[in-house]
Amino acid sequence: LQPIALEIESLAIARGLTDNTDGARAILDLGATRSAIIIYDQGGVRFSTAINFSGEIITTALEQKLNLDYKTAEELKIKTGLNYTKDFTNYLKIVDDLISDLIKEIKRIILYYQEHYPDSHPIEQIGLCGGMAEMQNLAPTLGRRLKIRCELADPWKNINKKNLSETEKKQGLTMVSATGLAMRAIINPYNE
Repeated sequence: LQPIALEIESLAIARGLTDNTDGARAILDLGATRSAIIIYDQGGVRFSTAINFSGEIITTALEQKLNLDYKTAEELKIKTGLNYTKDFTNYLKIVDDLISDLIKEIKRIILYYQEHYPDSHPIEQIGLCGGMAEMQNLAPTLGRRLKIRCELADPWKNINKKNLSETEKKQGLTMVSATGLAMRAIINPYNE
């Protein structure tokens, strides 16, 4: 195997999820072990940084605070999302506290971007990708509390998806950096 495209992950993700329309948007890549925010403005990635949030942080908090084993905590998180469950009455507070920290971090980053990039545009929307993006009720909760439109990103926005199986389509949010790299390889293929 020979590599045909190498670049930082934020560029690959942005390529896979954006087009060249005007306006600024943020991409929130929420993964199992790490997360990042990418700000796309004026036709390119203008700012990117890691965020102290992940699916593992939520699972670990549930393990510790609800006294659950890892597998049960992970299943509870996936099944319940950002909803109340009568089986574990403290569940929503635990998860909501972590989401509140995430929201504070997003606000801080957006404010930093707008203060340090004087020609920046206001963030009009946030697209969510990564494995944690599909957490039940997460996108509407973020949108309501940030007062910015938040929605699941379309991982197949720039790719012909007619030959994809339903399983492949569902995996899209976790594969955005790979599809963005593949798009880069098509733009500048390896020359022998």
